[in-house]
Amino acid sequence: MNINFTSLGTNHGILSVQLEELDLKPAIQEKLKTIRKTAHLKGFRQGAVPESMIQKLYGQAVKDELIQKLLNDQIQKYQEDQKRRFIGDLLQGSNNFEEDLKNNLYQFEVGLSPDMDLSNGLSQSVIPNYQVNITDELVTEELNQMMERYGPQESVEASIVQEKDLITLEVVELLNGIPKEGGISSVFEVLVDENCHPALAEKIKGQGNDFTFEHSIFEVEVDLDETAIRKYLLKLQADDIREFGPLFQMKLIEIKRKKRAELNEDFFKSLYGPDAEYNSEEDFRIRVKADIQNYYQKECEKIQEIKLTKELFKNLNLDYPDAFLKKWLRSEFKEWAEKNDSTFDHDLYHFKEGLTWQMIREAVMMEQNIQLTEAEVYQSWINDFRAQYPSFNLPMEQWMSMAERGLKDKEKFRTAYMNLVDQRCFEWLKNQVTKEDKKISIEEFRDIVKQINSHDDHFHGDDGHDHHHG
Repeated sequence: MNINFTSLGTNHGILSVQLEELDLKPAIQEKLKTIRKTAHLKGFRQGAVPESMIQKLYGQAVKDELIQKLLNDQIQKYQEDQKRRFIGDLLQGSNNFEEDLKNNLYQFEVGLSPDMDLSNGLSQSVIPNYQVNITDELVTEELNQMMERYGPQESVEASIVQEKDLITLEVVELLNGIPKEGGISSVFEVLVDENCHPALAEKIKGQGNDFTFEHSIFEVEVDLDETAIRKYLLKLQADDIREFGPLFQMKLIEIKRKKRAELNEDFFKSLYGPDAEYNSEEDFRIRVKADIQNYYQKECEKIQEIKLTKELFKNLNLDYPDAFLKKWLRSEFKEWAEKNDSTFDHDLYHFKEGLTWQMIREAVMMEQNIQLTEAEVYQSWINDFRAQYPSFNLPMEQWMSMAERGLKDKEKFRTAYMNLVDQRCFEWLKNQVTKEDKKISIEEFRDIVKQINSHDDHFHGDDGHDHHHG
């Protein structure tokens, strides 16, 4: 068996694997003998099926399986021996397969991962350390938004439905235009916002209490499937399998409207918990300012990480096999094959940025021996949840139970795991590069985010984000 690499350019070439009779024939014969011992064929005792029949029935499948295994093993061994790794898939070159098992030549067009000197790239990298100036005007603006957003819902008697109202509907199943005897009835609330179905919003806006109308139960909220309708609108138990038609008589029985909250101790404790200390309105402003600063600090850290990956990509200047990448992506992926040349080149640039980050991450994980436990992943998920909803105060047992449920899906757990790996890698990387402190205004922050979002899909920081409470 021979394996060799013929260069077609930088990190691009043809990998040739030559299999010989001595590589294949003994293994094929041994496998066929094993099959013969256990084969059950009509007219023959177990173990007595003629070798020629076993060869005819199973020979090709056994041969193909062993060839694939030998190729995989040799290709893996080549990468380990050469301390190089292939990028993407191996593209099938030419096959010269002879039925007598002699001189089987398998050729693959391959791309190799470029060599990387991470320490050199880090030594050249300089990233900004942004600090957003939180003004009194910004704090006042945020306080006003919080009073509007988290004010109490109050019933309004002599009024008509408006956008953002919370309405209560009493519904009865109809049959031939009249309430169905023994039919389904229910009472539920609907918020008149973007999630309210347009057909329902059109009927109820401008109407008052006791307004009665016919409407489809399937057009109450957008993207609500039948399972959710049965559970949340009709309040049916899981074992209640009654069928129902779309039309229901609906009666508007209550309109609730959010009232602007008062800036007082009750409002403060409703947001920050009953144990939060409150002495004056100034305490509210201090707490809100700290929350805003914390939010923008986290957003600036995201920006810093994006800047760092781009800075390293530029300074490492890795020699990717572009010709191979273009051929592989166009031949293997429909979405890449359909791109025009300009879009392809733009997206290929960002694709190589992603490849570079994968190489950096693997290098840091190995260098720093980063290995995460399941408990660490759960705790990270809890920390993120707490940061988003600071008013949630639960015992640790309940937090862990929530984390276990939230990460029960393997893909969600993997995503959380890799997010934490990225976080640990960035923590280490940022300590290896030069950082320049830069104080910026909120307007400058918005401009930076806008500039990043015009080139990247993975950052969507927004100063309008609900960064205080759920």
